Amino acid sequence: IADQTEPGTPPVLQRLGSDGQSIALPDPSLQQELVGRFDDRRRLPPPEVSGASRRVWPDSGMKTALDALDEPVFLTDLRGIVRYQNSAATARYGTARLGDPLSFKLRVPEVLTAVDRVAAGDSVEPVRFSERGAIERFFVAHCGPVRLPRRDQDGRADFLLIRLRDETEIVRLDRMRGDFIANASHELRTPLASLTGFVETLLGPAKNDEANRERFLKIMLEQAQRMSRLVDDLLSLT
Repeated sequence: IADQTEPGTPPVLQRLGSDGQSIALPDPSLQQELVGRFDDRRRLPPPEVSGASRRVWPDSGMKTALDALDEPVFLTDLRGIVRYQNSAATARYGTARLGDPLSFKLRVPEVLTAVDRVAAGDSVEPVRFSERGAIERFFVAHCGPVRLPRRDQDGRADFLLIRLRDETEIVRLDRMRGDFIANASHELRTPLASLTGFVETLLGPAKNDEANRERFLKIMLEQAQRMSRLVDDLLSLT
Protein backbone atom coordinates (compact mmCIF):
# COMPACT_ATOMS: atom_id res chain seq x y z
CA ILE A 1 0.00 0.00 0.00
CA ALA A 2 1.43 3.31 -1.05
CA ASP A 3 0.63 6.78 0.23
CA GLN A 4 0.30 8.20 -3.27
CA THR A 5 -1.66 6.84 -6.18
CA GLU A 6 0.73 5.19 -8.60
CA PRO A 7 0.55 6.46 -12.17
CA GLY A 8 -1.72 4.31 -14.28
CA THR A 9 -3.52 2.68 -11.34
CA PRO A 10 -7.15 1.99 -12.34
CA PRO A 11 -9.73 3.99 -10.34
CA VAL A 12 -11.30 0.84 -8.95
CA LEU A 13 -7.96 -0.07 -7.34
CA GLN A 14 -7.61 3.45 -5.98
CA ARG A 15 -10.93 2.99 -4.15
CA LEU A 16 -9.89 -0.31 -2.57
CA GLY A 17 -7.42 1.32 -0.19
CA SER A 18 -8.33 2.67 3.26
CA ASP A 19 -7.69 6.01 4.90
CA GLY A 20 -7.05 7.74 1.60
CA GLN A 21 -4.39 5.20 0.54
CA SER A 22 -4.38 3.31 -2.73
CA ILE A 23 -3.10 -0.07 -3.82
CA ALA A 24 -0.16 -0.13 -6.19
CA LEU A 25 0.35 -3.39 -8.10
CA PRO A 26 3.47 -3.25 -10.27
CA ASP A 27 2.38 -6.22 -12.39
CA PRO A 28 -0.05 -4.96 -15.09
CA SER A 29 -1.48 -8.47 -15.65
CA LEU A 30 -2.34 -8.77 -11.96
CA GLN A 31 -4.02 -5.37 -12.11
CA GLN A 32 -6.17 -6.41 -15.06
CA GLU A 33 -7.18 -9.70 -13.40
CA LEU A 34 -8.24 -7.96 -10.17
CA VAL A 35 -10.14 -5.26 -12.07
CA GLY A 36 -11.93 -7.89 -14.16
CA ARG A 37 -13.01 -9.89 -11.11
CA PHE A 38 -14.27 -6.75 -9.39
CA ASP A 39 -16.27 -5.69 -12.46
CA ASP A 40 -17.75 -9.18 -12.77
CA ARG A 41 -18.85 -9.06 -9.17
CA ARG A 42 -20.50 -5.66 -9.68
CA ARG A 43 -22.53 -7.09 -12.57
CA LEU A 44 -23.98 -9.88 -10.41
CA PRO A 45 -27.59 -9.35 -9.27
CA PRO A 46 -28.05 -8.54 -5.59
CA PRO A 47 -28.58 -11.63 -3.44
CA GLU A 48 -32.17 -12.52 -2.74
CA VAL A 49 -33.23 -12.44 0.89
CA SER A 50 -35.65 -15.09 2.03
CA GLY A 51 -38.80 -14.15 3.93
CA ALA A 52 -37.60 -15.96 7.06
CA SER A 53 -34.41 -13.93 7.33
CA ARG A 54 -35.73 -10.67 5.87
CA ARG A 55 -35.03 -7.75 8.20
CA VAL A 56 -36.55 -4.58 6.82
CA TRP A 57 -36.81 -1.31 8.72
CA PRO A 58 -39.57 1.16 7.81
CA ASP A 59 -38.50 4.09 5.68
CA SER A 60 -39.13 7.74 6.44
CA GLY A 61 -42.23 7.84 4.24
CA MET A 62 -43.89 5.04 6.17
CA LYS A 63 -43.00 6.68 9.48
CA THR A 64 -44.46 10.00 8.35
CA ALA A 65 -47.70 8.28 7.31
CA LEU A 66 -48.01 6.52 10.67
CA ASP A 67 -47.29 9.72 12.59
CA ALA A 68 -50.16 11.40 10.73
CA LEU A 69 -52.61 9.00 12.40
CA ASP A 70 -54.16 10.20 15.65
CA GLU A 71 -54.51 6.61 16.93
CA PRO A 72 -51.69 4.64 18.60
CA VAL A 73 -49.94 2.42 16.06
CA PHE A 74 -47.15 -0.10 16.53
CA LEU A 75 -45.17 -1.58 13.65
CA THR A 76 -43.46 -4.90 14.34
CA ASP A 77 -41.72 -7.63 12.41
CA LEU A 78 -43.10 -11.16 12.13
CA ARG A 79 -41.65 -12.04 15.53
CA GLY A 80 -43.49 -9.24 17.26
CA ILE A 81 -40.37 -7.07 17.67
CA VAL A 82 -41.11 -3.34 17.63
CA ARG A 83 -39.72 -1.60 14.56
CA TYR A 84 -41.57 1.70 14.99
CA GLN A 85 -44.31 3.40 17.00
CA ASN A 86 -46.06 6.59 15.97
CA SER A 87 -46.38 9.74 18.03
CA ALA A 88 -49.81 8.79 19.41
CA ALA A 89 -48.45 5.46 20.68
CA THR A 90 -45.51 7.25 22.32
CA ALA A 91 -47.86 9.68 24.06
CA ARG A 92 -50.08 6.85 25.29
CA TYR A 93 -47.57 4.12 26.21
CA GLY A 94 -44.23 5.89 26.40
CA THR A 95 -41.21 5.40 24.17
CA ALA A 96 -40.56 1.80 23.18
CA ARG A 97 -37.01 0.79 22.45
CA LEU A 98 -36.71 -0.45 18.91
CA GLY A 99 -35.85 -4.13 19.08
CA ASP A 100 -37.92 -4.83 22.20
CA PRO A 101 -40.89 -7.22 22.03
CA LEU A 102 -44.31 -5.65 21.70
CA SER A 103 -45.29 -7.33 24.98
CA PHE A 104 -43.03 -4.88 26.85
CA LYS A 105 -45.50 -2.09 26.06
CA LEU A 106 -48.77 -3.83 25.26
CA ARG A 107 -49.45 -6.50 27.87
CA VAL A 108 -52.71 -7.83 26.52
CA PRO A 109 -52.61 -11.59 25.88
CA GLU A 110 -55.49 -11.48 23.39
CA VAL A 111 -53.72 -8.84 21.27
CA LEU A 112 -50.39 -10.70 21.36
CA THR A 113 -52.16 -13.90 20.28
CA ALA A 114 -53.75 -12.03 17.38
CA VAL A 115 -50.32 -10.71 16.34
CA ASP A 116 -48.94 -14.25 16.29
CA ARG A 117 -51.84 -15.45 14.17
CA VAL A 118 -51.41 -12.64 11.64
CA ALA A 119 -47.68 -13.42 11.46
CA ALA A 120 -48.62 -17.00 10.61
CA GLY A 121 -50.80 -15.79 7.74
CA ASP A 122 -54.22 -15.99 9.41
CA SER A 123 -56.86 -13.28 9.42
CA VAL A 124 -58.16 -12.18 12.81
CA GLU A 125 -61.11 -10.22 14.10
CA PRO A 126 -60.59 -6.95 15.99
CA VAL A 127 -59.69 -7.53 19.64
CA ARG A 128 -61.52 -5.57 22.34
CA PHE A 129 -59.86 -4.95 25.67
CA SER A 130 -59.87 -2.47 28.53
CA GLU A 131 -57.21 -0.76 30.61
CA ARG A 132 -57.99 -0.09 34.24
CA GLY A 133 -56.79 3.04 35.95
CA ALA A 134 -58.20 6.22 37.40
CA ILE A 135 -60.59 6.05 34.42
CA GLU A 136 -61.25 2.73 32.75
CA ARG A 137 -60.56 3.00 29.04
CA PHE A 138 -61.74 0.70 26.28
CA PHE A 139 -59.81 -0.08 23.10
CA VAL A 140 -60.20 -2.09 19.91
CA ALA A 141 -56.99 -3.50 18.41
CA HIS A 142 -56.80 -4.06 14.66
CA CYS A 143 -53.91 -6.29 13.54
CA GLY A 144 -52.95 -6.67 9.91
CA PRO A 145 -49.98 -7.46 7.63
CA VAL A 146 -47.97 -4.89 5.69
CA ARG A 147 -46.37 -6.13 2.47
CA LEU A 148 -43.76 -4.09 0.62
CA PRO A 149 -43.39 -4.41 -3.18
CA ARG A 150 -40.45 -6.60 -4.11
CA ARG A 151 -39.39 -9.05 -6.77
CA ASP A 152 -39.91 -12.36 -5.02
CA GLN A 153 -43.59 -11.73 -4.10
CA ASP A 154 -43.66 -14.71 -1.75
CA GLY A 155 -46.80 -13.40 -0.10
CA ARG A 156 -45.27 -13.05 3.34
CA ALA A 157 -45.67 -9.85 5.29
CA ASP A 158 -42.74 -7.52 5.92
CA PHE A 159 -44.36 -5.88 8.94
CA LEU A 160 -47.31 -6.29 11.24
CA LEU A 161 -49.37 -3.20 11.99
CA ILE A 162 -51.23 -2.96 15.29
CA ARG A 163 -53.68 -0.05 15.44
CA LEU A 164 -55.46 0.80 18.68
CA ARG A 165 -58.74 2.68 18.60
CA ASP A 166 -59.95 4.32 21.80
CA GLU A 167 -63.68 3.61 22.15
CA THR A 168 -64.06 4.78 25.73
CA GLU A 169 -66.54 7.52 24.79
CA ILE A 170 -68.57 5.13 22.65
CA VAL A 171 -68.80 2.60 25.48
CA ARG A 172 -69.79 5.35 27.93
CA LEU A 173 -72.57 6.54 25.63
CA ASP A 174 -73.82 2.98 25.14
CA ARG A 175 -74.00 2.48 28.88
CA MET A 176 -75.86 5.76 29.32
CA ARG A 177 -78.32 4.74 26.63
CA GLY A 178 -78.87 1.38 28.28
CA ASP A 179 -79.46 2.98 31.68
CA PHE A 180 -81.83 5.50 30.13
CA ILE A 181 -83.89 2.83 28.38
CA ALA A 182 -84.10 0.81 31.59
CA ASN A 183 -85.27 3.82 33.59
CA ALA A 184 -87.73 4.92 30.92
CA SER A 185 -89.19 1.42 30.71
CA HIS A 186 -89.66 1.37 34.46
CA GLU A 187 -91.35 4.78 34.48
CA LEU A 188 -93.75 3.76 31.71
CA ARG A 189 -94.54 0.42 33.30
CA THR A 190 -95.83 2.01 36.55
CA PRO A 191 -98.73 4.07 35.10
CA LEU A 192 -99.48 1.31 32.60
CA ALA A 193 -99.90 -1.18 35.45
CA SER A 194 -102.20 1.25 37.26
CA LEU A 195 -104.38 1.70 34.18
CA THR A 196 -104.58 -2.04 33.62
CA GLY A 197 -105.56 -2.64 37.25
CA PHE A 198 -108.33 -0.05 37.27
CA VAL A 199 -109.77 -1.23 33.94
CA GLU A 200 -109.90 -4.82 35.22
CA THR A 201 -111.56 -3.58 38.44
CA LEU A 202 -114.19 -1.62 36.56
CA LEU A 203 -114.92 -4.57 34.31
CA GLY A 204 -115.05 -6.97 37.23
CA PRO A 205 -115.94 -6.40 40.89
CA ALA A 206 -116.71 -2.67 40.49
CA LYS A 207 -118.76 -3.11 37.35
CA ASN A 208 -121.88 -1.73 39.00
CA ASP A 209 -120.13 0.38 41.65
CA GLU A 210 -121.35 3.87 40.76
CA ALA A 211 -119.77 5.39 43.88
CA ASN A 212 -116.17 4.42 43.03
CA ARG A 213 -116.37 4.57 39.22
CA GLU A 214 -115.80 8.30 39.00
CA ARG A 215 -112.88 8.12 41.44
CA PHE A 216 -111.25 5.30 39.44
CA LEU A 217 -111.70 7.18 36.18
CA LYS A 218 -109.98 10.27 37.60
CA ILE A 219 -106.97 8.16 38.70
CA MET A 220 -106.84 6.52 35.27
CA LEU A 221 -106.84 9.94 33.62
CA GLU A 222 -103.93 11.08 35.82
CA GLN A 223 -101.90 7.97 34.93
CA ALA A 224 -102.64 8.39 31.23
CA GLN A 225 -101.47 12.00 31.38
CA ARG A 226 -98.29 10.86 33.17
CA MET A 227 -97.58 8.38 30.38
CA SER A 228 -98.15 11.11 27.80
CA ARG A 229 -95.60 13.38 29.50
CA LEU A 230 -93.04 10.54 29.56
CA VAL A 231 -93.54 9.86 25.87
CA ASP A 232 -93.09 13.56 25.08
CA ASP A 233 -89.82 13.56 27.07
CA LEU A 234 -88.58 10.54 25.12
CA LEU A 235 -89.43 12.18 21.80
CA SER A 236 -87.63 15.38 22.78
CA LEU A 237 -84.49 13.39 23.65
CA THR A 238 -84.48 11.56 20.34
